Amino acid sequence: MITALGRLMADEHFVTLLRAEDLASMPKDIWERVTEKQKEAA
Repeated sequence: MITALGRLMADEHFVTLLRAEDLASMPKDIWERVTEKQKEAA
């Protein structure tokens, strides 16, 4: 789930859609796990 969410958050079009729908935020602990996973992949 975290990997899939990370991939979606890397998609600029998806992030733009979230902002347009006023859904551009997520709980801090989930965001930390997503960004941590992205750092590991880099």
